[in-house]
Amino acid sequence: MMNTEDQLQQMLRRQADRFDDLPGAGSDFGQVRARARGIRRRRRQRAAGLVAAAVVVVTVPTAVLLHPGGTTVPTPSHHGTPLPSPSPSPSPTHAPHRTQGSSPAIHDLAAIPRGADATVGYLDQNGVVHYQGQTGRLPGDPATVTQFHDFRGGWVVARDLKITQYDQNGNVVRTGANNGIKVSSDRVTVAWQSGRTVFYGPDNTMGNGGPTQATAPAGESIIGFLPYGPALAGDGNKITTMDNAGRFVTQTVGLIATTTSQSANLVGGLTGSVAKSTLAGGVYDMAAHTLLWSGPWRPVSFSDDGKYVAAFPVAHNGDVGTWAILDARTGKVIARTPKLRKVYLGYTPAWQDDDTLTFTGATLTQSALLTLKTDGTFSRASDIVPTKYTKSPFVFEAQP
Repeated sequence: MMNTEDQLQQMLRRQADRFDDLPGAGSDFGQVRARARGIRRRRRQRAAGLVAAAVVVVTVPTAVLLHPGGTTVPTPSHHGTPLPSPSPSPSPTHAPHRTQGSSPAIHDLAAIPRGADATVGYLDQNGVVHYQGQTGRLPGDPATVTQFHDFRGGWVVARDLKITQYDQNGNVVRTGANNGIKVSSDRVTVAWQSGRTVFYGPDNTMGNGGPTQATAPAGESIIGFLPYGPALAGDGNKITTMDNAGRFVTQTVGLIATTTSQSANLVGGLTGSVAKSTLAGGVYDMAAHTLLWSGPWRPVSFSDDGKYVAAFPVAHNGDVGTWAILDARTGKVIARTPKLRKVYLGYTPAWQDDDTLTFTGATLTQSALLTLKTDGTFSRASDIVPTKYTKSPFVFEAQP
C-alpha cells in the first residue's frame, strides 16, 4: 500500500497524462472569452506572420484554418455566473516573493504570498470551470476530467482513457480513445486525437461539416501545433506535422519531441540516453534544422509567443521539485521557483500570459494554484483547498 506522500505524487503525475449548462446568447462567460481571445488572436497573428515570412509558402489551403480572419464570427457562449472582477493589483498578505537570491525554504502553501487570482481556464474540485472571473460547467461528470476545451459552442472533454466532443446542447457528437487535446498559439484552433484520427478546426465558426479530420501515423500522438497545423510524435527522433498543402509529413529532428511552439517554429524534448546517463532536455529549431541547446532542464510548455519555455529538471526522480522559465532559444534560466519543502508541484503548467506561468502546488493535505513570472515573482493564485488523492483539485484548460 502506498503511503500518503506516494499517493500525492501519483495524483500529481496523473495530471500530466492528461460547463452541466447549455449555451445562451449574450452569456457573460462567452463574452469574456471572446474579448480575451480577440486580443490574443491579433497578437498571435502578428507573431505568426514573422514565422510565415521565414517559410516558403506555395499555397494556403482552406482545409488548414489556423488563422481565420476578415470575417467576424460568433463566439460560442455558455451560461455563466459573473464573479466580482479581481483587483488588478490586489494587496497581498505578504510582500511579493522574488526567486532571486537565497531565502528560507517554504514548507506550506500559506507561506506563499497571495497574488491576483489565476486567469487561465481551469476546472476546480467542485466541477466548476473558471475563466477570468467567470464560471461555467462542463457537460457530464467532471470527476474524471483530465483535459477540456470549448469547440464551436460545445466542448471537447478528455476523461481518463476517453475523449468526447459535445455540441452546444450538451449532446455527444463523437467519442473514442483519448490521445490528447491541443490548441494553436493564438488560442483560435483546437485539435484533438482519438485513436489515430486527428480532428482540428477553429473553435468558433459558422461553417458546417464539423472539424477537419486526418489520420495520424501509427504510434504517434498529438503534442502541439507547428506553423501549418497539428504536430505529432512517437518514441523516435521524428515528428509529423502538416505542410502548406494540409498533408501530414514526417521528418527527423534532433530530439524526442514532446512539445512545440507554433509561433516560433520550435520543438522541445529530450536528447541523449538513459542507459548512457546522457539524458538531457533541449530545443530544436525546425526552420534552421538545428538543435539550439541541450541541458539539465526538460522543456514542457512554450509561452504563446515562443519566447520562453517552462521546464523542470530532467533528473526529477518522480517529483518535479521546481519549475523554471527558460529563454526558449538559449536554455538560460530566466526565473525559477524558490526552495520548497513538502510542497509538491504538478506536472502540467499553463501559461496565463507570455510572462506568467501557472501550476498546481500541494502538500499532503492542501492544494492551490501558484504562479511564477519572468521577473521572478512567485505567488499563490487561488485560495487553498483540501488535497484529494484520487484527482488533482485543479485541471487546466488544454494548452498549446
